[in-house]
This record gives sequence, C-alpha cells and structure tokens, in this order.
Amino acid sequence: MSYFSWLQLSVLRDCVLAYWPTEWKIKNKGITPEEASVLRQHYAGLHNLFTTSDGETLFLRSGTGRRRR
Repeated sequence: MSYFSWLQLSVLRDCVLAYWPTEWKIKNKGITPEEASVLRQHYAGLHNLFTTSDGETLFLRSGTGRRRR
C-alpha cells in the first residue's frame, strides 16, 4: 500500500473513533424540581440560593474549606 492509502485509512479510522459513542464515567442524573425542593428543605449545612436571569433557582452548598474525615 502506498503512503496515501495509509493516510486515508488513518483518517477514516480517526473519524470513526471520534464519533463512536462511549459511556460516561460519572453517572449524574437529573432530578425534578419537586425532588430538589425536598432535598433543599432537609439540607442542614451552609448553602446559598441564586436566581438566574431565566428564572431558575440554583442551590449551592457552601463549605468551610475544611474536609471531613
């Protein structure tokens, strides 16, 4: 095979691998607004509530910078 043929095969292989579906390592899942409300009511730690420009409320846990062991 010529160099050009190897180059074409390599590009084709790379294009296939670029769009090959993969599994995410982090298994995050969405929750409903109702579930979020219940979780916020039961969270006793420091937290902040922010309202975004599109009307969504964000719940952010605040830490003291120290890790629990």
